[in-house]
Amino acid sequence: MFDVSLHEIMNRCSTSTYQEGRSYFENGHVKRLMYHKKDKKYVVIVEVKKSYTVEIWTDARGKLKNYSCSCI
Repeated sequence: MFDVSLHEIMNRCSTSTYQEGRSYFENGHVKRLMYHKKDKKYVVIVEVKKSYTVEIWTDARGKLKNYSCSCI
C-alpha cells in the first residue's frame, strides 16, 4: 500500500526535519495513523507540545505523490 523509500523521504525534506520526525516516531509521539483508501491518503496525528496533522498522498502504486503538515 505504501511504497516510499527512505531516500525519497530524505530528498523531500531537510535533514533536521527528517531527524525531528524520526525522533517523534521513536519516542511515541505518533498517536494515530489512518489510511483513506478513496483519497489514497494517509493521515498521521503527532502530539508533541501540541497536536498536528501530517497528510501523505500516494498514487495507485503506493508511491509518494504529495504531503502536507499543519506544523508548517
